[in-house]
Amino acid sequence: RLAIQQKINDAQKAYYDNQNSKMKDAESAAEALIDTKIKSLQKQEESLTNRYQPQIDAYQAQIDALQKVNDEHAKELALEKAQAAWESAQNQKSISIYRAGKGFVYEADQSAITSAGENLANAKLDKQIDDLTQKKNALEKTLDDQKKSLEDSIKDWEDYKEQWSDVLSDYQLQQQSLLLSETLG
Repeated sequence: RLAIQQKINDAQKAYYDNQNSKMKDAESAAEALIDTKIKSLQKQEESLTNRYQPQIDAYQAQIDALQKVNDEHAKELALEKAQAAWESAQNQKSISIYRAGKGFVYEADQSAITSAGENLANAKLDKQIDDLTQKKNALEKTLDDQKKSLEDSIKDWEDYKEQWSDVLSDYQLQQQSLLLSETLG
């Protein structure tokens, strides 16, 4: 009688272990299907970004170009104004000074000339700094573009590698889907 009960218990345990194993396999299959769906949605999101980002970048590039032209124009205008103010200060005879043998004569205001000269020197220095900054920015852009090209190439190779990995994963997913449909009916 005990041996029969032991056999029944063993049979029930084997049945429950088998059912438990099938449920674990079904759980794995469901998780794999969900992961596949999530990956698909992430690829859709990336596709949207890839579709719209170039247009956004193009608009931003136009905005940046217009702002750059405006900034350059403002600096050129400031330089021209500083040059004109310096020349005007040199030519303007606005201070009356007494000179022996000549009496009162009008002369240029040396402090105005000095101030205008300093403003002109600063405007020229700003222009040189701006020119050097533009050259530096151009080199940095070239560097960034070349780095991005290499990063894109690396990403392409990684995607290619992942596609090979996906072949096996897809096969396993199909097998698990069949098992899930067999288990759950």
